[in-house]
Amino acid sequence: MTEELTIGQVATKVGMSAKTIRYYESCGVIKPLGRHNNAYRQFTERDVERLVLIKRARNLGLPLDEIKNIVSECIDKGCLEARQYVAGKVPTYIAKVEAQIADLQILKEQLQYLQDHYKENNETWQHRSETCCQIIPIKEEA
Repeated sequence: MTEELTIGQVATKVGMSAKTIRYYESCGVIKPLGRHNNAYRQFTERDVERLVLIKRARNLGLPLDEIKNIVSECIDKGCLEARQYVAGKVPTYIAKVEAQIADLQILKEQLQYLQDHYKENNETWQHRSETCCQIIPIKEEA
């Protein structure tokens, strides 16, 4: 017979809050073993393993619906199939990260332009009456 754990014990083992665990339950990502007569959720070590998997996936920036798919693969088909599923998705994850990096680079350039603009125009800035739309200038694309 497997040891049953409370949500507090699981939260401590996994390093996430009980509120987060309840959130994953409400989204259908995990399903506790059941509930005691006192309505406390019952978890097992398998649930702990799944939550560790979920935490690692979230740390990689994977969206919740994708994490749900990974957990389902793991439960329904087993670890080998789940690994193959994730391995097949890694190029897509990398492409998304590369796109985010490109977007962040553009954001950085815009912020740098804004910072430079404020430094260069500090004297004239204080004496001008500009509309709100002109407070944050946008660097024109080259």
